[in-house]
Parts: sequence; structure tokens; C-alpha cells
Amino acid sequence: MQDIEHSVSEALSVNSVLMTVTADDLDANLDINITYSLVSLNDQFAIDAVTGDLTLIKELDYDAMGSDKTLKVIVYAEDGGPGMKLTATATLTLTVQDSDDNGPAFVYEGCFKHNDVCAWPKYTTGLTLKKDVPIAVFPVPNKVKSHVEIEAFDRDLGMGSEIEFSIASTIPPGNEHKFRVETNRLAVGNKYRASVIPLSDFTVHEGFEIFLKAEEKTVEKKQEISMIFFMGDAGGSPGAQGQGSGNGNGDDDSYSDSEIALIVIVAILATLVLCMGIALLFCWRRSCHSKGTDIQMGMTNNGFSG
Repeated sequence: MQDIEHSVSEALSVNSVLMTVTADDLDANLDINITYSLVSLNDQFAIDAVTGDLTLIKELDYDAMGSDKTLKVIVYAEDGGPGMKLTATATLTLTVQDSDDNGPAFVYEGCFKHNDVCAWPKYTTGLTLKKDVPIAVFPVPNKVKSHVEIEAFDRDLGMGSEIEFSIASTIPPGNEHKFRVETNRLAVGNKYRASVIPLSDFTVHEGFEIFLKAEEKTVEKKQEISMIFFMGDAGGSPGAQGQGSGNGNGDDDSYSDSEIALIVIVAILATLVLCMGIALLFCWRRSCHSKGTDIQMGMTNNGFSG
């Protein structure tokens, strides 16, 4: 047998025959059966002892393999002739190919993750929108304390399908036509960036939502949805599009610098008032105690003199 190099798609279903391995016995004048077995470095394959059919018994995962996308299998062939058994080995090097089995994913720092990608991606923004000015969004949760770009990538790392953004729907419905969405591919990381741009100046009510879709430009059209929630305090002030120092997520308990300064001043004033109150109370009680003693002494003296 000779060493073999072969490619296999990660989409190959379990129990499928990948290839058939054959070995020739040089004793052509003898009717000798050859049997096959594996000395495998993994548990993903099995071989039929008689036919030499190599079968996949555990699914492949291109994205979980790391940088080395090859698997090695050693096939062991043994003849069934009389006397000493004759054997041969061959190494099969299988290169795993990526398939389109994963959809796109939104990505930003601090998001809630599931299987290493952002789950239920959500952003916030202000209520006042300006014509032809891309809305600035804040991530939820907002751990970076600033606005971020809306970005997504194809989770099939070996394929890197093109992604296009669009508005899937809005709440209230029927407002999709008020925006246009631009998609730009980044030079690094196979990421795509979305810009959601109002077509006119207008103000929305608190709770207005845009459901933004990231979709692969493939036959399968796999997609992922994110939500942009419009709120009055996004960006630090009502209607601000990414201006100011607020957190913009509605869930963060942190305060701005001005709010912290105000809290400190109020706390100092409250402490001074409390201290003054305690001092006045102490003085009042001391004064009352002194007056009571004088009256009692006067009564005592009057008693002796009688």
C-alpha cells in the first residue's frame, strides 16, 4: 500500500464511506484474503475488515480543529496466507474542508456570549435623528462606556462568505423606508460593518426599535438579527446621537462625572447639617441641665433657712 492524501468536507454525514483502501498481495498464484484494520490517532473513522471501506463514525468540525486542518489515519493490512502473516501499512492524510454550516454573528466587546459569539446582540441610541448622519449606537451591556460600530462576521472561518446588512423590521412596523443601510467590508478580520442612516430629520418616541439583519450572500442565506433600541438617555442626554458621557444602556448603575460631583456635594452638606443639629441638641440639653440644678439648690437653701 502507498501513503494517500485526501480531502474531506466537514459536512460529510456520519456513517458515510469516505474511500476504499486496497492492498495487493504479490503472491498472485495464491488465493489469499487480506484483512484491514486501523491504527488511528483519533476515533472518527472505522474500516471494514474485508472490503477496506473507510467510514466516518464521528462528525467533523472544521472550526474546532485549530490551525491544523489535517487528520492522520494509519491503515494496517494483513494477508491470510499459511505460515507467517505478511503485513503492510499506509498513512492516510485527510485534509478537512470547511462548509457553510454556520451563520453570521454580531460581535462587540462585553456582549453576552453563547458558543463564543454574541447572543441576543442589542444596541441603544438616542431619539433625535439627523438626515444622512449614521446613528451612533451603544452596546448592551455597555462595558466600554462609549458608542461602538455595528459589526458582524461569518463564523465559517475557512469560507468567509460575504455579508450584507438590511432592516428586517421596526417597532412600530412600517418605518423601514425611513432609513438606508450601508455595508462595508473591513480590511482586517473578515468583518463587515453596518451604518444605519436616517433619510430625513425626525424624532422617534422612546421604545422605537430597529431589527437589523446580517445575512450571508449565499444560497442558504443564513442570517442573524440584532436590535437597536431608542431611548431618551442614550449617549447621556435625551435624543443625543452618541454625544456625552452617559452609558446609554439603561442597565448600568454607573454615574457620570457631573452626577458624582453633585452626589459628593449633597453628601457633604448633609453631613454638615447633621453635625450642626447634633451640636445644637447637645448645647440645649446642657443648658436645660444647668437650669434644673440651680432651681434645686435654691429650694434646698430655702429649706434650711426655714
